[in-house]
Amino acid sequence: MPGFELHVVERGQTVLRSKVIVGGKSNETPIFDDWIRFIEINPSWYVPTSIVPELLATEERRPGYLARNGFQWRGTGGSTATLVQRPGPENALGRIKFLFPNHHAVYLHDTPQPRLFGRSQRSLSHGCVRVEKPNELAMALLGDQGWDMARLDRAYRSRKTQRIELVEPVPVFLDYRTAYVDAEGRLNLRPDLYGHDRNGVVLFAEKGLPQLLAQRDPLPSEAGGAAGLTPTLATTPTAN
Repeated sequence: MPGFELHVVERGQTVLRSKVIVGGKSNETPIFDDWIRFIEINPSWYVPTSIVPELLATEERRPGYLARNGFQWRGTGGSTATLVQRPGPENALGRIKFLFPNHHAVYLHDTPQPRLFGRSQRSLSHGCVRVEKPNELAMALLGDQGWDMARLDRAYRSRKTQRIELVEPVPVFLDYRTAYVDAEGRLNLRPDLYGHDRNGVVLFAEKGLPQLLAQRDPLPSEAGGAAGLTPTLATTPTAN
């Protein structure tokens, strides 16, 4: 998290690096390990209840904002209604998301605001991880399942939501490292983004891959590698 970067590692080598945007200080991205099991193309965004007031405030300032950006209420109304943003170029999740079902309801996803990756300090999200190179990440995970960019582009253009299950789930490691030595032996230091160093946190309770269960399906609110040759992902601090 402190380095705002994702690595895809295969056979012990980094095969892809991408800038990422992570949670802000009041919406920290949790530190844990899990398994990416699904990729969803043209996702809908099921807005968490904690974010709904922000959108309603924007609607009040700019009437028609919700409709123009593809938001609609689903459900019977009142406290049971859910605010959902339809798939499309304005969707907050962009065109693709990478799901590792978890109780934090966080995941990796695209973004319609690529200009934000030009910032050096990128703790801007509500907790999920926005990826600068989502297409390259998709190819790293789906290439062995018959996908190429032409097929992915066709899926995007269809505007239809499509969920793809990975034949082999891929481990993802959400890490917090403010000091490390790179491949050239140089010491790298990063800011203590969430104050974990200051607070003396040396172990994170959810680090370590959980048992991979066959029927762990994502919750509706989340619309939110294996050993050997399977790629692994890590948000590890490296130079921007």
